[in-house]
Amino acid sequence: MLLNGQSLPKKNRPVVGANKKMAVKVVFKQHCAKCHGTDGRGRTVEGEIAGAQDLTDQDWQHRVEEQRIINSITHGRGQMPAFEKKLSKEQIKSLSAFVLTFKD
Repeated sequence: MLLNGQSLPKKNRPVVGANKKMAVKVVFKQHCAKCHGTDGRGRTVEGEIAGAQDLTDQDWQHRVEEQRIINSITHGRGQMPAFEKKLSKEQIKSLSAFVLTFKD
């Protein structure tokens, strides 16, 4: 939804606290950046081969729900592997909130 040419944030979007942001950035770099890139755009060799989602895409950011991101991280999606045995539920939830910050 647009108001005066500006996107309105989705309701109930999670917020990553400053103290958790550094920790989740490390997890993202270790497990996600290989395909999604540190900037979330998916413009890495592995990302292009796998068809990694551009996490900065505004249309995708407005459509996606946090639970879908959690499910994708937990169970995998397409060529993306599952992380349920590699990451804790708290790490997965923090990652999903972090992914949603790429719209900012």
